This record gives sequence, structure tokens and C-alpha cells, in this order.
Amino acid sequence: MRADMQRDTSAMRARLSEDLEHLRVEVERTDDPQTRALYETAAEVLKGLVTAMEHHDARSEAAWKPL
Repeated sequence: MRADMQRDTSAMRARLSEDLEHLRVEVERTDDPQTRALYETAAEVLKGLVTAMEHHDARSEAAWKPL
């Protein structure tokens, strides 16, 4: 089950990373400050999710270690 879970989180990280990169490109394309702030915030949220999944897979945080 652990290998399946890592494969799933790896695929999820890849999809989120694609969206993250797309948002960062759009930040540079837009001139509207509010839209830019929205895209920057969304990118930071996705980065946090990607990082959390990396920590989960590596079991590098206490919360992700088996009980």
C-alpha cells in the first residue's frame, strides 16, 4: 500500500507543479495588480501542498512518521 500511496502523491505533485508553473507564467503576463496577487497567492498555496507531499513521502516530519 505504501508504494501505491507514494505513486499517487508523486503524480499529484507533478500535476500541482504544472499548475504552479502555469500560475507563475500568468503572474508575469498580467498587468492587473489584483489578478497578479491572486495568482501569486494561489502559487504559494500550491507550493505548500507540493512541499507537504514531499515531506509526507520522505517521512521527514514528525506528523508523517508511523505511530
